[in-house]
Order: sequence, then C-alpha cells, then structure tokens
Amino acid sequence: MVEAHALSSPVAGRGAAVAGAPAVTISAPAGRGAGGGERRAMRGRGWAVVGAAGLGLGGLALGVGLTPALAGSAPGAGLPRVLDCAGKAVYEPSSYVLACADANTYFQSLHWSSWTAGTASASGTYVANDCQPSCAAGHFHKYPGTVRLSLPKLTPYGRLFTQMRYSYTTTVVYPLPQRPLAG
Repeated sequence: MVEAHALSSPVAGRGAAVAGAPAVTISAPAGRGAGGGERRAMRGRGWAVVGAAGLGLGGLALGVGLTPALAGSAPGAGLPRVLDCAGKAVYEPSSYVLACADANTYFQSLHWSSWTAGTASASGTYVANDCQPSCAAGHFHKYPGTVRLSLPKLTPYGRLFTQMRYSYTTTVVYPLPQRPLAG
C-alpha cells in the first residue's frame, strides 16, 4: 500500500505559532496517518491535523530564532529552503523530522534528485513509531518513501517551500471475517 500525505504551510493568514511566522498544517485522509497521527491511522481514525510544533517547525512554537535563506555562492544559492525543527532554513537536508514535538515520524537518508526554484524531490526512508502500546514504548518502522517540496513563497525568513507531499510504501495485514457478517 502506498501512503501519501501533503503538508502545507500557508505563509500568510491562518494564524501562526509565532507572530509573523508561517502557519503550518498537516492533514491526511481518513484512515491514514500524518505527522503525529500514525497511531490514529493504524487504528483507522479520521483526519490528523497538527500545528507547527508537530511538523518540522517545532522551533517556531518554542520561539527559536530563524535563519534567513543563504545568499551568495553557497550551494543552492538563491533557491528556496525548508525550515527544520530548530527553525533553520536548510537546503537539501539529509533527514527531516515531521513531528518535532516527539520525533515519532521523520525521513532519513534523503537523496535529492532535484532542487529547483519551484520544486524539490527526494527519496529516502520514512520512519514512524507505531506507538504500541504507547509512543514511549512503541517501535519504529522503516518504509521506502519519497518527498516533494513545492509552493515556494517569499517570507520574512527568506524564500521557503510551503508544501510537502510525501508518500511511503507499507504492507498492511487486515483480518478477514471467519464467518458471514450478514445473517
């Protein structure tokens, strides 16, 4: 099964964790997890919506200072960045935490195939805690995954990608009925 999710960060409007900072939401269709919602997804519950503290922007919620996009001759000079949990604008990160509050979901070993003015694409490993029996005692599971960043916008922190779409492949074991369900 392929799980696909989209993260978006409307830079203007719709409230923010810090005045002037981009607001961030993550959502997933019913029965699918996103960010801190994997536990709910594995139990088949509805939409998961997490604020900035749970999405790779935990530094914003904590008031950590932000670094504007790099300029000059640095790698990727002039291209959009993505904010990490510390609120730092980064270019081609090798890992990216989706749930900053507890780091229960993240990407590792990201290999960027492209990073342009409009989009960035990478493949890597999606890591999620199953939170069974609790998140503290849960187990981390790894799945092949892809990331696509898009919708760059000029912000007070530099040009930032404001949407992430990610997907990962997993196998689901679903119990089947052992007798007819209808009388």
